[in-house]
Amino acid sequence: MVPAIVNVAALIEAAKELEPLPASSTRLAALVTSGEAELEEIARTIQLDEALTGRLLGAANSALSGSRFTIVSVEQAVLRLGPGAVLALALGSKLGAQLAPALPGYGLSEGDLWRHSVAAALAVERSRRYCRRKGPPEAFAAALLHDVGKLVLSRHLSEEAVAAMCAARESRGLAMDDAEREVLGIG
Repeated sequence: MVPAIVNVAALIEAAKELEPLPASSTRLAALVTSGEAELEEIARTIQLDEALTGRLLGAANSALSGSRFTIVSVEQAVLRLGPGAVLALALGSKLGAQLAPALPGYGLSEGDLWRHSVAAALAVERSRRYCRRKGPPEAFAAALLHDVGKLVLSRHLSEEAVAAMCAARESRGLAMDDAEREVLGIG
């Protein structure tokens, strides 16, 4: 571990300053993760956000959704896509721009973190088709958000920290999270 590379108190403060999610997304997350929400309650929450309603209907009617008929209501869209995908859509619309910048400390070019996050979320959704036991509906959103801490941490990494993490990864073949733990003493 290299001492004083990152100020943990500053990281905590920076995390508190992340732009909050819209109220509709927060409410939707609470509903979906509770596992007890009714379709009508989820739909009412979405309908309060015009932009989210438009994105949801667009996604439900896209070729990717595989719908054979036109989806015309929020309820139909939620049924078609599933609550996890709807939550990810709500979160993703806000997070896409925030996850787009390059993170050189992690070897990520512009857009890499966003593409990785979307790929992880899609992998979770796709795995539902092949698994006997279905994961919780919030798994999609959790996969989408799993690396959001890199945004905060990358803003506070010194050149020394980045160099030490790269050296640990290259010389000993460590995974990024192992290099973070070793070099930064956090994780």
